[in-house]
Amino acid sequence: SLSGCPIAAPSANISGRPSPTKGEHVIKDMNGKIYGILDCGEVSCKVGLESTVIKMDAENKRVIILRPGGITKEMILREIKDEYRDIDIVYAKD
Repeated sequence: SLSGCPIAAPSANISGRPSPTKGEHVIKDMNGKIYGILDCGEVSCKVGLESTVIKMDAENKRVIILRPGGITKEMILREIKDEYRDIDIVYAKD
């Protein structure tokens, strides 16, 4: 709610292709389709899972997991529990 708009960062791959875990994977998949990438080298993703997509529902004190990914419900809860003790984390229904 602080941003006033949804925030999203898509995976750097063509839809239907495996998620990249290194900059070289992005270059191979997206060559000629993007201007460049920022490659963090050895700190690249080691998980290879899709991004976790959430919706913050401040009015109802809920975090809704729209798409499960590398960040689990338990990880989210662990990070926010001190400040938001009574928040509920749920999975979106299909």
